[in-house]
Amino acid sequence: MRSHAVAVGVAFVAAISQVAVAQEEVSVPSGFSIERMRLTPSRTGMLDTEWGAMPSGFSWDVGLWVGYARNPLLLRDADGTRVGSLLQDRVGGSVVGAISFLGRIQLGVELPVVFLNERPAQVPGVVLGNLSSVAGVGVGDLRVVPKVGILRHEDHGIDLALLASVEFPTGGGSRYVGSEGFLIQPEVAISRPFGNVKAALNVGAAFRTSRPSALDLRVGHELVSRLALAYRFNQVNPEAVPLEIGVTALAGFALQQPFQNLNQTPVELKLYASYDVLPFMQLFAAGGVGVVRGWGVPDWRALAGLRFFSPVEAAPKGEPDTDGDGLVDSVDQCPREAGPAERQGCPARDSDGDGINDDEDACPTERGIAELKGCPDVDTDGDGIVDRLDRCPQQAEDKDGFQDEDGCPDPDNARWRTAAAPTWTPTATVWWTASTTARQSPGPRRTTAAPRSSWWCWRPAGCACSRRWSSRPAAPSSSARASSCSTTWCGC
Repeated sequence: MRSHAVAVGVAFVAAISQVAVAQEEVSVPSGFSIERMRLTPSRTGMLDTEWGAMPSGFSWDVGLWVGYARNPLLLRDADGTRVGSLLQDRVGGSVVGAISFLGRIQLGVELPVVFLNERPAQVPGVVLGNLSSVAGVGVGDLRVVPKVGILRHEDHGIDLALLASVEFPTGGGSRYVGSEGFLIQPEVAISRPFGNVKAALNVGAAFRTSRPSALDLRVGHELVSRLALAYRFNQVNPEAVPLEIGVTALAGFALQQPFQNLNQTPVELKLYASYDVLPFMQLFAAGGVGVVRGWGVPDWRALAGLRFFSPVEAAPKGEPDTDGDGLVDSVDQCPREAGPAERQGCPARDSDGDGINDDEDACPTERGIAELKGCPDVDTDGDGIVDRLDRCPQQAEDKDGFQDEDGCPDPDNARWRTAAAPTWTPTATVWWTASTTARQSPGPRRTTAAPRSSWWCWRPAGCACSRRWSSRPAAPSSSARASSCSTTWCGC
């Protein structure tokens, strides 16, 4: 009996030891940065999406943002079901800066900062033991962003630039603030303005020297894309309000075993607005939601920030001004084309060549006329009369010789357009007109009249053609006129 009790006690201790060992064997790595929000170093970008063109001359930008993210790091089971949060609350941001020169080269930097990290001590239903604390303020991994412009939309239809971001492990490799290794991300940026509308696309691949993993969490090489669409009120008219409203989308997937689980497939949407409060200062704010909550994508986020930048300046004496528009090449957005300072040195565009500038053209890609604000004439019913002159744009003119210029059909006059003509007889009823101009519809009925220099006779039984009767009887009677008309009628 005593030996049996000892055996039970040993078994219980062994079970507890196995649980403890199991708890120690399962580790949750924290040596990587989970922040997917990146602010573009230059104001030419659209929140987190790089623009494909750069200022023509030298310019500088500095900025910062601070924001809150809810549940940016989740733990899921094998079926993808959400189990719990490894990081519940984060308050962080970054400081950015950039210099641009030669119209094609830009060097940008970003330094992330974390002010608050919080997570629960345990994940319910998962045997992980007590999770280590990730609280505290920290500085993240320094990101350096060299950028080279390749194409400009003024010359090639699109803006195109190449980037090669490098993140250095300056964040200590802990608490989800910084990574233990380097990150290299080659990227292409494509953009183009369409009047007041702006669109940009970034596609790149992120390669990591450190790839931690635990349970369903895999942090490795991935393909990342960003898409942005915005409306800037003063893009065309500098006198308009300096406000920009836009939306950006982030999407990515792992390069190794893509779409294997949701934690490797981040998708996030953000809505943002920016406002230039001064010629050298901009305020912005944004909110985002996680669509597919891969690692680094929160349930929701909110952020705000500001930028300072070099304003557009008039041309100082002694500096080159290639196009002679009063702005030196270093600040002229279009140094080879003359344009006013309010357009940053770029001329007004007329893409379709109809003489109406794109900012005033309702149809900038179709040649049109001023009466239609740059849109072309259309003939909806195909009757040869354009809609703006057509009283019946949905009904084709019947071309029966009666009011054919108004664009409306004349069904009551159809009897004068019958193809088959009855036999003409001298006693048939005849309509006459004294006009010397050919008439294609019946004139007033005449039975007696004074002689005229020329007469037109008409057949009332459905004939559209007539014959000029030029005989001039001294005192023609109705029957004489009919008879004369019959002898000179050519038929229909």
